[in-house]
Amino acid sequence: MHAADVLHGVYYLTSQPIPGFAQIPIDSDESPLQKTSVGPLPQSYMRHISVCDSSQYGIMGANFPALELMALYTASAMHDYDHPGRTNAFLVSTFAAEAILYNDRSVLENHHAATAWSLFLSRPEYNWLRCLDKAEFKRFRFLVIELILATDLKRHFEILAEFNAKMNDDEASGIDWFAETDRLLVIEMCIKLADINGPCKEHNIHIQWTHRIAEEFYEQGDEEERLGLPISPFMNRRNPQLAKLQESFINHLVAPLCNAYGEAGLLPGVWEYELPTNAERKDRSDQSTQSAESKSLGNKS
Repeated sequence: MHAADVLHGVYYLTSQPIPGFAQIPIDSDESPLQKTSVGPLPQSYMRHISVCDSSQYGIMGANFPALELMALYTASAMHDYDHPGRTNAFLVSTFAAEAILYNDRSVLENHHAATAWSLFLSRPEYNWLRCLDKAEFKRFRFLVIELILATDLKRHFEILAEFNAKMNDDEASGIDWFAETDRLLVIEMCIKLADINGPCKEHNIHIQWTHRIAEEFYEQGDEEERLGLPISPFMNRRNPQLAKLQESFINHLVAPLCNAYGEAGLLPGVWEYELPTNAERKDRSDQSTQSAESKSLGNKS
């Protein structure tokens, strides 16, 4: 399930290069990361710090340095790396190794970031960011980590409230595109929307993704039952409540995020049809799920 949205990040990362971000060919011996001096990069490598000048990126391309857009792509590709198919709450309650390591805080998100970066830095040929000097690489790594950590739903309302305060407070100045902290807030909103935008997809795609995440939930519920733990809400395959789950997910998480994003003029109107349609048709999901579960339980008996 988690590979679905990651696949989008990998697609854009590998097939849609960001104008203004120069990457050194993999067979090049040049690598500013290995330099001991702090002198400037050759002029041919300096394009990556410029603003992304491309109409296909709209307001993002007009206001973001190419390095920050590439960090957003990279975080999208990394943000569910090595996902165990269990929630943070489950890992904490079972004292999983990851929960112990990260002190019960944003366990999955810390794990995704750490393991992805470990892989990235494990072999020189994996390092396609060799055009960056040390200061820029440090900035890039900071952004990627912050973006991955922003996908923890425990921080959802905190980030959304901060964004809405920027946009809706009459005394606030709105987004200051020259401020790094404001640009970070905007791309945090971007990756959050990319992470939970299943209900914004065409209905048939939305349904497929919903059933896949539901099956992942049921597998966790099965394990909780085996361990003698209370089965988490919406994770009991004998009592599927997919319509209720979707209603809560859409109304409390996805719709407010989409509305804030659209009202800010970042990507208006894209979900005006699909999101309401999927919300209205949610009841059909329970019917099809109950039918599928009946067959599944029958086959197991």
